[in-house]
Amino acid sequence: MKTSAVKHEFFEYKGMPLVFRKLKSDSEGMYIYQPHWHEDLEVVYTIKGRNLHYIQGKCFEGIPGRVLVVNSEFVHNTIPDPALRDHSEVVAYLVTISRPFLEKCFPQYQDIYFTNEREQASAALLGCMERIITYQEELKQNEFDYLYAQSLALELLYRLSQEGTVARNAVDRVNSLKNIERIRGVLQYVEEHYQEPLT
Repeated sequence: MKTSAVKHEFFEYKGMPLVFRKLKSDSEGMYIYQPHWHEDLEVVYTIKGRNLHYIQGKCFEGIPGRVLVVNSEFVHNTIPDPALRDHSEVVAYLVTISRPFLEKCFPQYQDIYFTNEREQASAALLGCMERIITYQEELKQNEFDYLYAQSLALELLYRLSQEGTVARNAVDRVNSLKNIERIRGVLQYVEEHYQEPLT
């Protein structure tokens, strides 16, 4: 069985504060985003269908009306929901906001963690995501696009902060404790079984 390494992903912003991508399943319902990470903040808005997002080892269901946030430097990947055997079409939009822009908006950005506690995004956040989609579909490529893109990125960050943020060190502390417990479990298993023959 071949395993893939976690990749570091980079984006080209071309002078804009955000990058926009559309995730759409093919005719057989297949798409898989391999585990990767990036310095930037990623926001995923599912329009149609269901998919599974693994973010820092925790599984979140992408369903219509849900907005998920992938914090900077978090390992994540996306797969079709295996429970759906009918290969239902999945459509989701991914908005990535550049790290330099985030650091201008939040002087202590490295200390902020956006949460994914809500299964249904607020009407204000959904409206913001719809404006970003409309903006991307109607992009005119003129010298003032940056102004509108920047206003959308600022509104998105404001709406996300209203949905929920916590201090990053609180999350890191919890994750560290979980990792320590996992390591203890592995060490205990090895200690109990190290003399058994390999099969």
